[in-house]
Amino acid sequence: MISQSHREELFLVLFEKVRKRVPAPKLQPWIFHIPSMEDKLFGIFLRELCGDSSSGKKLYDIIGPWEKAKLLANSKHDDPVLDLQRRIGYLRFHGHRKIYHQKYIIGDPGRGVGFRQSAVYDYCSLVSSYASQQSFYSRNFDFVYSDLRQVASGDRTFAFDLVESIYRNAVPHPNLHPTKLCLEGSSGPLSGFNLLYLGEREFAKRVWADKVANIFGTKKPLWETVEAIGEGLVGKAEEQTRLKHESTEYVVFELEDLICNYQKERKLGARPERFLNGELTLDDFASDYLSVFGR
Repeated sequence: MISQSHREELFLVLFEKVRKRVPAPKLQPWIFHIPSMEDKLFGIFLRELCGDSSSGKKLYDIIGPWEKAKLLANSKHDDPVLDLQRRIGYLRFHGHRKIYHQKYIIGDPGRGVGFRQSAVYDYCSLVSSYASQQSFYSRNFDFVYSDLRQVASGDRTFAFDLVESIYRNAVPHPNLHPTKLCLEGSSGPLSGFNLLYLGEREFAKRVWADKVANIFGTKKPLWETVEAIGEGLVGKAEEQTRLKHESTEYVVFELEDLICNYQKERKLGARPERFLNGELTLDDFASDYLSVFGR
């Protein structure tokens, strides 16, 4: 039986082996060609609402630029939204963003979502308390992440992915850089954490809570304990990267990507378990992983 610490060591070696061979999320040229930083930030926000660049551009061409969006947010009635709906029409959604999210982008009164319950309205309202979007994103990660989760249909993954996209491509402010994996509210990353430390992807809530308490103790509240273990894993990954005299700037994003993807049973079957149990070599599993997620 392989110890928990050895499983963690295997995972960190895997991380070092694959992290440079998995492509980072890339934005399409249309965003980089936007001259205004405020308009660019709004474009990135719209892109992440769909998880699709072409749909993000379609939204930006119709709703943007930023000053126009702010005027829309100050609208007192839903009539402009009905016109925008007709002009927007069909959108594509990728990744964690699904077609059912569309009604929340600007609202859909016919489906019970008014403009003031929409993602665009929520976002404009959040940012309006600050001098600019750039000021909004120059705050501590925890505050920005918490605020973005309040956006209509803005779940944990949307908030984390948007912060990553903003940090990588527009506002690389030290305050915005996360130090943890944000496991609470996640699906894939939490399954990856469970498989790594608890031996299985999914548990009933009470069983899971008992396992976490038995393994990691009860000195801290449950989720605080889990997030601390995740933050410790980030710290170890950064340290091994630092020892190679390489930049640690994007390690937390790369690690979040790996812990989400390596456990995907639909794509990798039982190979993650076999790797963590020592039944599959590092090279073999890394090859399997990169064949799905690498370049």
